[in-house]
Amino acid sequence: MGIGFTTERRNGVLCLKGGIDEASDFEPLTAVADPVLKLNLGGIQTINSLGLRRLIVFFRALGGRDVELHDCPPVFIEAVNVMPLSIGGPQYIRRIASLLLPFHCRADHDAAYSIRLDDIKISGDNVDLPRPPCAKCGAPMDPDLETDLDEFFFFLSN
Repeated sequence: MGIGFTTERRNGVLCLKGGIDEASDFEPLTAVADPVLKLNLGGIQTINSLGLRRLIVFFRALGGRDVELHDCPPVFIEAVNVMPLSIGGPQYIRRIASLLLPFHCRADHDAAYSIRLDDIKISGDNVDLPRPPCAKCGAPMDPDLETDLDEFFFFLSN
């Protein structure tokens, strides 16, 4: 049995923290009356198969409503790559406003940075990401993903 996620409102954005699993209750999020439903997913650490199912039902219930997804972690993007219905379908890719990606520098410092989707340039199989400077040593940082960039950003190829 899962524990689901918790939400906290900060500056008009609902921040989710925890896991998306069989205990996840999206009903309160569906009822939010904001003109644009803004969700920060940076605190989501896991998504299991039953959670993915609940996520699909949630976005189906939202229909064409305006939604902004901020700081989407790799686990969420991986779910979108496998199942675009997890954000309502491929026609809703632009709901993703930003990603929260892990980076590292040549001195082995690690950090997570929020990258706006509009700042990612894709040309064929080449993916060009902003390379933020390391806060500790100033060196440019590289993304630290478990897959190739072109595979990770597959969701943008539609």
